[in-house]
Amino acid sequence: MDSAAIEEHLAGLEGVRMSTDGGRATWRVGGRLVARLEDTETLVVRCLSADRERFVAEDPDAFYVTPAVEAHDKVLVHLPKVDDDAVRRALTAAWGLQKH
Repeated sequence: MDSAAIEEHLAGLEGVRMSTDGGRATWRVGGRLVARLEDTETLVVRCLSADRERFVAEDPDAFYVTPAVEAHDKVLVHLPKVDDDAVRRALTAAWGLQKH
């Protein structure tokens, strides 16, 4: 999945706004992070720890955690390895967290 497909999916979700943060595309709802492109191959997605564990268990080549995000409700996505539908599910779940 590329940044244009990520933007297209998130643009279809109510209240999502895109901005740049340090030159990186960032999507938020009401100021709360949904996702951020770290670079052309890495996406950070907000998620609950149970969801993060499930995503990593289902596809450890695409979803992973580093020490920098381990203490936060986030998962990293290796975009060249991920199934587009899995990214859409993760992004929609992240959006749902920010809506409340």
